[in-house]
Amino acid sequence: MNEYRSILSTHAFLGNMKAENLDKIAECASYAEFARGQYVFRQGEAAEHFFLILEGSVEVELFSAAGGPVVLQKVGRGSVLGWSWIISPYIWRFDARVLEPVKALEIDAVRLRTMMSKDSGLGYEILSRFIHTVCERLESERMQLVALYASHS
Repeated sequence: MNEYRSILSTHAFLGNMKAENLDKIAECASYAEFARGQYVFRQGEAAEHFFLILEGSVEVELFSAAGGPVVLQKVGRGSVLGWSWIISPYIWRFDARVLEPVKALEIDAVRLRTMMSKDSGLGYEILSRFIHTVCERLESERMQLVALYASHS
């Protein structure tokens, strides 16, 4: 069994995932650490991985020329970070800056996408989980816009 399999099986994002799918994800996993203030990824860079946060926290930001970075969401332990790897052209649409030192599993999304294209069951299980993340981010952005317009009225 892969050394990351047991960590994956206890991560909130992957809760109740089929064992054979956890095994496939474990084949794509590696360990990563990021220091406070470090960017995990930047808008416009190639999105070739995503992260399962084990410890620490990260702010998902969008840069505004008028006001600098706008925080869209804070993610932490038990969360998934990064969904841009799912949708072509596979570039990050946001920045992710570390608030508290992060320990995470980095998942090779290029490899996982290949596995998903060959195994529709795996693909469905991954995509159904990520759609919740995308919806959360959109709701967070909507709330940011409501707050922005409310402050200017």
